[in-house]
Amino acid sequence: MFKLYNIFYLFSLSLLFSCGTKVEVTNGFEIKTETKKRIKVIGVAEEAKGGAIIVTEKDSVYYVGNHKDWKKKFLNNKVVVSGRLVIVTYKKLDSTRIVQEIRRKPWIKNPIYKLVR
Repeated sequence: MFKLYNIFYLFSLSLLFSCGTKVEVTNGFEIKTETKKRIKVIGVAEEAKGGAIIVTEKDSVYYVGNHKDWKKKFLNNKVVVSGRLVIVTYKKLDSTRIVQEIRRKPWIKNPIYKLVR
């Protein structure tokens, strides 16, 4: 009975700590990564300083996978992108750990995309 309780307790802890949110502090930045549900986004394929993006009709911006740029046939055309939504939040901290700046970056992980006709 004691072993069964320990297994249940360890399983509960693993569920608690594998909830999809990860926080790291690196070079004065706190980086929080939240993994969300699978989504499908329709918008225009564009390029930004941070990589390939899709801009929706409501001016929402999503970074697309690890792509640095779009292939020529996708660029500036309407595309549909599906994949796992990941929200990355960057907080710049000063020496007293006070938040100076917050930036959120929605990112579509493992994207599948095609042109909208």
